[in-house]
Amino acid sequence: MKVLDFKLEGSVFSYVRERCFEFCEQHELEPLIISDNGSKAWGYDSPISDRDILVLFKHKSSEYRNFFLLTDYYGFKPSEDFDFKFWDINKYFQLLWKCNAQTYELVCSPWIYYEDTNAGMLRDLTKIILLQNLQYVYGHYYGLAKKTYKERVAKAGEVTSKKYLYIIRPLLHCHEIETNNCLPELNFEKCLTANKDIFTDEQYALVLDLLAQKRSGNLTMEHKGRYDALDQFCEEHVNKAQARLNNWPVPVPVDNVKNKEVFNNWYKYYTK
Repeated sequence: MKVLDFKLEGSVFSYVRERCFEFCEQHELEPLIISDNGSKAWGYDSPISDRDILVLFKHKSSEYRNFFLLTDYYGFKPSEDFDFKFWDINKYFQLLWKCNAQTYELVCSPWIYYEDTNAGMLRDLTKIILLQNLQYVYGHYYGLAKKTYKERVAKAGEVTSKKYLYIIRPLLHCHEIETNNCLPELNFEKCLTANKDIFTDEQYALVLDLLAQKRSGNLTMEHKGRYDALDQFCEEHVNKAQARLNNWPVPVPVDNVKNKEVFNNWYKYYTK
């Protein structure tokens, strides 16, 4: 996790923070974490990539006392370059209780624009819950890979080349979870390098080439191309992931007494 330095990102860093703080002030929200959850975070952004900004917040008012008044999501897109989404802490805890991997990507994004003083403890709680229930995290990434492969490659006449990266990333995460029994490395290139052994030389070279093209801005939606070697990789590993998930041991229930106590304490703290 890296908190962005103004000197590194300049006007982008300033713009993201200012727009988020301005929005939160207008809606009486308190920002908790502002992170990048798109190609910038995963390490394959290009000069023309937009920024997918995810903001975790809590309401400043006593809105939590009335469930029906609660607004747990906001979103706005000020331009083609930025897409802002806002999640209420209540929504976050509901997703975490279901062991949704998006909670991990939000608080453990490699690119953090802002975080409050308790973000580290919230990050630790998220890891504790998810590490006890890796089957659900694995299932999330398997689902992403399968859906994109079936819809964008297997059943497609022409393939948008960059879609291969969107399939391979979650497949790498599945492999890392299974092999190391841990939450995955979110930076694509680091994860790719650490798991190079699951590719043939041809497949690995193709992925590196697509990554370089994506980062340069040459790999757009108009760039079409089917790669038989990557088709083979995707189909093989989607099937492997499905078989692994089907044979996964029954996970430790998330609703054990210890987790409930810790979870409730943090929920009460953030929604008081």
